[in-house]
Amino acid sequence: MTRQPSKTMSEDSENNKSQTMGGDALVGLMEKPEAMLNNALSTLAKKTAASFWGNFKRLLSTASEPLLRKEMGERYLSAEAGAGGVIIWTLSTLLALYVPELRSVAPTILESFHWYALARLFTHWESTLAVGGLLVFLSFKFSKESLSLMTKYRADGLAHHTQSRGVPRWDNFPMMPLWIIVALFLFDLPAGILFVASMGMSSKIAAEQQAAIYARYLDALDAKIEQEYLENAILGKCPAEITQLHKPLSAALNEDLRKNIAAAAVGKSVKIVTKEPRKGAPAP
Repeated sequence: MTRQPSKTMSEDSENNKSQTMGGDALVGLMEKPEAMLNNALSTLAKKTAASFWGNFKRLLSTASEPLLRKEMGERYLSAEAGAGGVIIWTLSTLLALYVPELRSVAPTILESFHWYALARLFTHWESTLAVGGLLVFLSFKFSKESLSLMTKYRADGLAHHTQSRGVPRWDNFPMMPLWIIVALFLFDLPAGILFVASMGMSSKIAAEQQAAIYARYLDALDAKIEQEYLENAILGKCPAEITQLHKPLSAALNEDLRKNIAAAAVGKSVKIVTKEPRKGAPAP
């Protein structure tokens, strides 16, 4: 009679334990999909941010070009790139209008000299709107002119490379790019910072284009040198250092073998003479 209660208590304890374990398992099953969803959202956010950053850099690299160059090819300054530049300058100007502290670099400099009245002149929104609006308008106008000119060239059958960077717009005013930067830093600081960054990125693109063209010339030069001198350099008939060869073939090699190796190196046909198999030798 005295053991029955203890047995009941033991059964109750086991039931509670099993219920607890079942509840933990259920919670784990509920948390697992949530964790998978969080991981998927995190991965998607990273990919989206990387894609956005890549597109932003691509558009920023040519955003300043319409204001500095003209007659650009339609693949260098495409309609997408022109529209991207207009959007970038619009958003940067709106940022300057929304955040007065970002409108100009002048107040920071002037206030350090206690010229507070003069510093306030550079924080008025009207000046920022005028400079930023002019930047947006000119970017749109010049981009449209460049694309229209390329369309005319194609219609007239005139030769013009689709990735051409065109020609400088301000040949008669070489200081104009500097004045644009100064005006932006004084009245539209976000646009000024992005404009300088865009100029740096476009200069990098120009340098890469020049390097690619020069690499083509060097490849052609090396090919001509190999065609004219590599065979003789392998045979030791001319200095090996004028080619990419380290040293000529050893003179101890069979003369025919040396000639065949040299001929094969420059793409010439090679004659190889084989002896007849010995009598009684197994067929290959």
